Amino acid sequence: LVYLHGMCGDVTAADFFREAVRSHGTLVALRGDKHCTSDRFKWRDEPSKMHQRIRKALDVVQARRGGELNLESVVLFGYSQGAERAEKLAERYPKLFPRVVLGGPPMRASPVRLRGVSAVAVLGGELETTENMRAGADALLAAGIRSRFFSIECAYHGWYGTNAEAQMSEVLDWIAAP
Repeated sequence: LVYLHGMCGDVTAADFFREAVRSHGTLVALRGDKHCTSDRFKWRDEPSKMHQRIRKALDVVQARRGGELNLESVVLFGYSQGAERAEKLAERYPKLFPRVVLGGPPMRASPVRLRGVSAVAVLGGELETTENMRAGADALLAAGIRSRFFSIECAYHGWYGTNAEAQMSEVLDWIAAP
C-alpha cells in the first residue's frame, strides 16, 4: 500500500491503522515534496515525478525485503491533497495502481480519470462534509467502476477517528477483494 498524505499533512498518519495495513501487506508512505512547517509537507510535483518517486521507493523496499514485495497489486491510498494526486496517478498508471483509496478527497471522484482501475474506496469522516465524496463514489459505480463510500466513525478531516484500526481494516478488506 502506497500512502500519500494530505496538504501540510503528516506522513505518519497511516500509523493510526498500522495493524490493518500490516495484515494486508507492506506500507510505503511517501512524504510530500514541498516543505510547509516543521515536519509537515505538501505535494507540488506532477504525477510523472511522483510516479518516479513511488517506483524508487517500491524498488528500495523490494530490495530490503528480499524480493517479497508484490508489485502487481499495489493499492494507492491518498488522503485529501494526496487523494487528488492519487486520482491523477491512477489515471496515468492504472496497471501499477489497479486499486485506489481516496480518503477525504477535496473533489468528487472522476469516472473518466479512474476508468482504468478495478476498484475505488472513497472514505470520509462522519464529522466532516461528505456529500461530494458520496456523489463521487456513486458516479464511479454508475460508470461501472467497482466503488464504495465508507463513513469513518468519530472522524473529522485530517483524523481517522477513535476506531481507525477496525474501520480501515474493513476498507482494506473491501479494496483487496476480487
